[in-house]
Amino acid sequence: MPDDPQEPGSWLNSQSSTVALAVNLVPFAGIAFLWFIGVLRDRLGGREDKFFATVFFGGGLLFLAMLFSAAAVAGALIISFEAAPAQLINSATFHFARATAYSMMNVYTIKTACVFMITTSTIAIYTGFAPRWIAILGYIHPCCFCSGAIT
Repeated sequence: MPDDPQEPGSWLNSQSSTVALAVNLVPFAGIAFLWFIGVLRDRLGGREDKFFATVFFGGGLLFLAMLFSAAAVAGALIISFEAAPAQLINSATFHFARATAYSMMNVYTIKTACVFMITTSTIAIYTGFAPRWIAILGYIHPCCFCSGAIT
């Protein structure tokens, strides 16, 4: 899907099958992400700090919820387009759904991912489960995304 929420919908004609494939892969990515969270928490055991563990777990679940919601909106756009292409592109519903998917992914989901990465990096530094340089990269990367330095 294009970055511009005002894009008129030409991507639906040419790239809807690619987006549909991506939307159908989202649940598998979500399951893998949940396994990552579970394995990391199991590996840390009693060493994890309760505060950071709560933010880590909550941030991960919130990220997945928003990712799944945005994927559902994108999938609904594709299904609606296949049913009535001409009517959808010119409707307010299309523009609302497109803006919703855009803001969910590019604003809220990204910010939640930044919280998750910063928390993971903090846990990595406190417990030493990963090399310090990887944890520092985990701080730098989300700060660039959340500040808008990288788009």
